[in-house]
Amino acid sequence: MKVIISGGGTGGHIYPAVTIAQKILELQPDTEILFVGTKEGLESSIVPKLGYNIKYLQVEGFSRQIGLQLLKNIFTAIKSCFQAYRYIKDFRPELVIGTGGYVCGPVVLIASLCGVKTCIQEQNAVAGVTNKILSKFVDKVFLGYSEAAFNLGNAQKNIFTGNPIRPSILKVDKKDAYKFFGFSDQGKTLLISGGSRGSKSINTAMVDVYKNIDKIEGVQIIHITGKLDYENVLNSVADLQLDKTKIKILPYLHEMDMALNIADLAISRAGAIAIAELTALGVASILVPYPYATANHQELNAQAVVKAGAGLMVLDSELGKGLLLDKIIELINNDKKLINLAMKAKKLGNPNAAEDIALAALRIAKK
Repeated sequence: MKVIISGGGTGGHIYPAVTIAQKILELQPDTEILFVGTKEGLESSIVPKLGYNIKYLQVEGFSRQIGLQLLKNIFTAIKSCFQAYRYIKDFRPELVIGTGGYVCGPVVLIASLCGVKTCIQEQNAVAGVTNKILSKFVDKVFLGYSEAAFNLGNAQKNIFTGNPIRPSILKVDKKDAYKFFGFSDQGKTLLISGGSRGSKSINTAMVDVYKNIDKIEGVQIIHITGKLDYENVLNSVADLQLDKTKIKILPYLHEMDMALNIADLAISRAGAIAIAELTALGVASILVPYPYATANHQELNAQAVVKAGAGLMVLDSELGKGLLLDKIIELINNDKKLINLAMKAKKLGNPNAAEDIALAALRIAKK
């Protein structure tokens, strides 16, 4: 079998694509997989390193104002459709899967028009523009959140699967993880991450937490600042004499799977894949949605978690009011509440999402 997988731009679109590809190969090892992405997106570095073949399209979002830029966007879109047609004609896939981002638009659309079986995976609680359009053409839509169904097309096409997560996250030995950070397995661990690039607003709020660290004494902290704000955070806490054996402030962490597996409470942006990882492991969370996310989808993601009783939400605009410290104190010193959130998070998560998607996609291809 031959399968094209297209998705790109951010890790939120690429990592699900890679995870689904890995699961398809586990289920059907003789499958030949081709990725289609953009040279500008993270996929151009991530996908080749994993040993997959990748082709590139030139594609971009549409300007919302009538003018020369919009005409250029239309011309680029037409050109990308012809490129996609050539890739599909040459590779001759039985199945095409889109995981989001502008690049999957022409690939999935042209494949569908050519009679190839197609499906898309929508990670967020509200579907993006590309997936809303594609939902009218594809055979199936795999939903990361059931809430996304309200702004998509034919309900019969929708399958709620949850979001696929990296298999490595489920294979960590906690003893090794505690040892890696030099932490005790008897203490509570707080994990802070604003995403791969970090979050200045969360970092600033955490500086206030450090100034009041005596109110949450005994907690072990892993704080991933992002590379851009790392030095600024260090300078801001330099005079506080923090215990570096219990508080790890890092610019980036490749071993995120280790941190997630020992976290008792996580402070995180509300990206779909971040939430999928937290819930799959049953980690209680305080979610801080990125305020400029398209269609405010991160706040809607967080609301779904809060509605399920699996976490709390603090808006970015509320961080400067000391609310983050209040919420940390509220949870970290209340074992009953923390455990309740963790149990509901575990119930909300689906660690088998990648396999569910791969199995359903392969059934579609074989019909």
